[in-house]
Amino acid sequence: MHKGFVLLNCDLGAEEFIVEELRKISQVSQAYVTFGAYDVIAEINTD
Repeated sequence: MHKGFVLLNCDLGAEEFIVEELRKISQVSQAYVTFGAYDVIAEINTD
């Protein structure tokens, strides 16, 4: 299994929607809104 992290910048106010949509993807094990240089972080797992 391989694991990776994706850092995203989003339009202002779209962060929660993007996290909700990411969590629907089976390969995304976790997704969170963050503060700082990036708006969202997602953990991706593959076989």
